[in-house]
Amino acid sequence: MIHAQVVEEVTSTNSAGGWPQHVMDQEDALSLMGFSKLIYKYRGGSISTQDLELCEDQESNILRRTLKSAPDTHPLLWIEDDSNGFEGCVFMSVAANFIAIVVRGTDELLDWASNLDIRFTRMRKHPTHGRLFPRDVSVHRGYYTQAFASGYFDSMLSIVQEKLTANPQMRVFVTGHSKGAGIATIFAYTLAHVLNTDSATHVSVSLASFAGPRIGNFGFARDSKRLEQCGRLKHLRVTLGDDPIPQVPPVPFRHTGTHLHFDIFGNFELDEEDLAEIRKKCCLCCRRPRTRGGAIASVEDHDPGRYYSALERATPNTVEVVRFSSASN
Repeated sequence: MIHAQVVEEVTSTNSAGGWPQHVMDQEDALSLMGFSKLIYKYRGGSISTQDLELCEDQESNILRRTLKSAPDTHPLLWIEDDSNGFEGCVFMSVAANFIAIVVRGTDELLDWASNLDIRFTRMRKHPTHGRLFPRDVSVHRGYYTQAFASGYFDSMLSIVQEKLTANPQMRVFVTGHSKGAGIATIFAYTLAHVLNTDSATHVSVSLASFAGPRIGNFGFARDSKRLEQCGRLKHLRVTLGDDPIPQVPPVPFRHTGTHLHFDIFGNFELDEEDLAEIRKKCCLCCRRPRTRGGAIASVEDHDPGRYYSALERATPNTVEVVRFSSASN
């Protein structure tokens, strides 16, 4: 680790305000984690216990809880590419007033080709909307390539635009776990630009990323922060215990969003970093003591089922707000 951190203040809060409600509702976050878990079993078709071939009690419970709040949830588009491992789906619920892009995480050998291609690549011009991104914005090459291969993004974008035209108040969600969180972050960032090219429109894209790796350079982190400040993007980034994936790739890759770190008991800490500090420090998950007191990360903590359980047990009354100051080694 390049920089050491000094804890300035640790305060406890006993109100529900500890949860970052301004970023995302707690129940919405739980539902999106549910989608991110279930997408590993989804293979197109209707959403039901039979079609998903659920083999765990937890998965059945997740499905029941998800459909209880949005009983009419149905797929609009399912993409599965055997050539590069990409899988994603656009779900919609009229009752719950949302449309959600869900991207599957690492589940097969092909996914590792994307995970390990950790070179930077510049965000290019959008073929339809032209230059949307600052010239200094670069992201994880493996995820960028998979995200925009074969027109996947544009296929999903056209559906989102169609539904927003019919209902401008529809909520737009993007989510994923692990590699899926990485691609989802790039998707949401791009959506926040594309859906707001018209000065007369204002669409807020809500991103929930779980166990996501670092995605972009400082330019990406800075522009993501700008989008959040003007209300076009809301990003809740969730990590758990000693999960090693959020600690890679190494700096100069950067994280974005409002960071909630859970321990294995459902207690969480909120880390709100100022933009000026992004250059100076690693994320909270890289500088805290290990949950179990050891020096070795826990692959078990990367499991999406554990993430769902932590969110399900989360109690806003147990929030600790941790503020840091930077101290270079």
